[in-house]
Amino acid sequence: MAAKDQVSLHVPGHKQGRLFPSSLSAWMGRSLQLDLTELPGLDNLHQPEGCIKQSEQLAASHYGATETLYSVNGSSAAIMAAVMSVAANRRILVAGSFHQSLWKGLVLADAEPVLIRPEFDGEWMEVVPPSPLTIASALREHPDVAAVFVTSPTYNGRIADMRAIAEVVHQASVPLIVDEAHGAHLGLADGIPPHSVHSGADVVIQSVHKVLPALTQTAWMHLQGPYIDRALVRQCLLMLQTTSPSYLLLASLDAAQAWLRHQGRQTVESSLQILMAYAKVAAEPWLNHVAAQQVGRSEKFFRDPFRIWIPTGSYKVSRAIADALEQQGLMLEYADSLGVLLVLSLDIKERDLNRWLSVVRSQPLPPVDSTLSIWHDANSPQLLVSPRQAAFASHERIPLTRSVGRIAGQTISPYPPGTPLVYPGQMMDEKTVSGLMHLSETGCQVVGIDSTRGIDVLRL
Repeated sequence: MAAKDQVSLHVPGHKQGRLFPSSLSAWMGRSLQLDLTELPGLDNLHQPEGCIKQSEQLAASHYGATETLYSVNGSSAAIMAAVMSVAANRRILVAGSFHQSLWKGLVLADAEPVLIRPEFDGEWMEVVPPSPLTIASALREHPDVAAVFVTSPTYNGRIADMRAIAEVVHQASVPLIVDEAHGAHLGLADGIPPHSVHSGADVVIQSVHKVLPALTQTAWMHLQGPYIDRALVRQCLLMLQTTSPSYLLLASLDAAQAWLRHQGRQTVESSLQILMAYAKVAAEPWLNHVAAQQVGRSEKFFRDPFRIWIPTGSYKVSRAIADALEQQGLMLEYADSLGVLLVLSLDIKERDLNRWLSVVRSQPLPPVDSTLSIWHDANSPQLLVSPRQAAFASHERIPLTRSVGRIAGQTISPYPPGTPLVYPGQMMDEKTVSGLMHLSETGCQVVGIDSTRGIDVLRL
C-alpha cells in the first residue's frame, strides 16, 4: 500500500511526525519517520532475533568480540550493568580514574570498591592510566576481588597497556572490565593503538557517539572470554534500558557499525596522514607527540592522536585559549585549570586544522605550574561507609568550608571530565577541601558543589 495511505494506529503519539510542534519538526525533518515502535520486521531490543541481532553481530565481527550488545542509555548503563553482573555483594578493584557511572553501579550492586588513585603527570598536567605492575601489586594485596575495572583511554587520550593488564588480571582468574568510552575508533588504522577487545579484555564498553559518526546516547558493550556470564550481563543491561527504545538511536548504531566496516579505515588513514604532516614540522609538544605515534606509541606513553591536550596549569590561560578559539567559531571540548582539550574529527579537514592551529599558536603559554594539590600525590581514600550505605543514608547540605571531618554524601567531580575527586563515604579533610575551594574559585564547573559552594554530607 502506498505510504500516503498508511494510517498509524500505534505509538508514538506524533504519528511519524504528522502531529509534531512545527518549531522542532523543521529541524527533525524525515528523521521523525524513523521514530517508531516494535512493529513487525523491526525486532525488539529486549529480545533481539532479527535486524537488531544481525546488526549487533556485525558490530561484534568488526571488533572480534564473541557478542556485542547495543545500549540506548549510553555507556553509563553499560558500565553499571557490567559492575552488577560481576561484583554484586563483592569487592571490585577500581584502578585509576573513572566516570561517576561506575559509582552508581557500585550502589546498585552493593559492591565494595578497592580504589587505586590515579597517578598524576605533572609535566602534562593530567592523570594517567594504571600500569600493569600497579594492578599486579594490588591483586596480590587484595586476592578476593571479583573483577578489575580500568578506564582507557582517559578523557584526554592517554591509553593504558591493555594487553599486559589483561594478562595480569587473567592470571588472577578474574574478569577485566574496560571503560573504553572514548575509544570506539581504536585499532582502525596503523598509528592508533588497538582496542581492548583485541587486547583480551572481557567486557569493553564504548560510547559510540563520542568519536564515531553516531547520535548522542548511543553505546555498545563487547563481551568475550570464560570469566563472565554473558547471559547475566545481558540481563543486567536490560534492567537499565527503556522498554521503548528509540529506533533513531538503534538506526544510528547500525549505521555506525556499517561505517566502521566499510569507510572507517580509509577515512582515518587519510586523516592521520594530514595530522602527521603537521606534527612532523611542529615545535609544540602537544602536537609533536602525534608524529611519534606512527606505530601508535610515543616514547613515554600511548596516546590517541585525535585528542589534542594542551597543558597549561592555569584556568586563566586555558580560558584565554578557549575564548580565542570560540571567537573564531571553533568550539573546543573543555578548558579547565589543568589545560585545554580539543577532540578532532576522524574526518580531519586541512582547513579546520589550520584554523585552530593558528589561533592556539597565537596564545602565550607560560611554564606549567604542576603544584595543584587536589590532583598531585593524592592518596587512595578510605571509605567509612559503603557506596550503597552512603547513597541511601540521610543527607544534609553544608558549606564546603565547614565540611572537614564530615562524610561526603555524593561524588564531587569536575565536569568535564566527570572523574570524581571525592567519593560518597569518604571523610573530608583539610587538603581536599582546600583543593576543591581552589577549583571552585577558578571558575571550574564542579558537579557536587552548588552555586553557594555547598556540598552533601551524611547527617550526623
